[in-house]
Amino acid sequence: MIHPLNSGGVTMNPQASGYLSVVISALLFGAIGILNRWIQLNAIVQSDCRFLLSALLLAILFKDARKVPERKDLRVFIGMSAGLAGAGSLFAFSVKFIPVGTAGMCYQALPVFAVIMSRIKFKEKISISIIGSIGLALIGTFLLAPEATWKFAGADARGVCFAISAAFMGAIMMTNMQALPTAYTPVQCSMWMNVGAGLFLLPAPFVVRNQSYSMPTFGLLVILSLVAGLGGCFLTAGTKRIGSTRASIILYLEPLATVVYAVLIFGERMTWRNGLGALLVISAGLLISWSMAKTKPAPEIP
Repeated sequence: MIHPLNSGGVTMNPQASGYLSVVISALLFGAIGILNRWIQLNAIVQSDCRFLLSALLLAILFKDARKVPERKDLRVFIGMSAGLAGAGSLFAFSVKFIPVGTAGMCYQALPVFAVIMSRIKFKEKISISIIGSIGLALIGTFLLAPEATWKFAGADARGVCFAISAAFMGAIMMTNMQALPTAYTPVQCSMWMNVGAGLFLLPAPFVVRNQSYSMPTFGLLVILSLVAGLGGCFLTAGTKRIGSTRASIILYLEPLATVVYAVLIFGERMTWRNGLGALLVISAGLLISWSMAKTKPAPEIP
């Protein structure tokens, strides 16, 4: 099968290809929000099934994904897997106490954590363009969200803490992605990261009862897992090239993609507020891409 990150012989600047890879991952992750509407499973159970199925599909489709990581790099892979499993499970807990939209807004703290972690781990400079991009993207995401999610007053503190903790774990995942040696291919990184995350949450399907594993549900899970697995490949490739800070900001395109898919598939109406939010999110992406052309990201680990 054709490799998802094969350039087809086209030469591209590493930073430009990194930016494009993260944009593609955001478009793929945006589709997950649409697919989730049709899957009626407990959120943690669904996450665990998705992680394991993503790993299986990547192992079947791509030979280089099956190569076992070296022992000296296991700590980085465990960090990625723990971050992925933690982000998924903590977000699932948060929506038990607060609306999904409110939890999603809290999760947008991820780039802030990524900036701090990159500063500590890789000594990356926190530039004005990075701060401005985060600000634009946060406001844009706020405008893209349904109005009901604007009401943070009175929100259950437990749900807010769980959602922010999920963002923290997501930042851990992306920071470890950046620390991966370049010898590992993106599909190999994505496959083993999903294996680890699936093992972390493995007890969930046995603990949570009364789940319907029908054939339509399984079929949707397979599609969801393939989309998520490929999204992880592109995100890993991009993060290794442009750094976790820039990649996390570009991922603000994900909620924008979900809104566009909802308009195209479900006929949902896009308001002027959504349009302004989309413009701000795109502006944040353009600003951070402009800063990429002027500054060097953290070096890749050989």
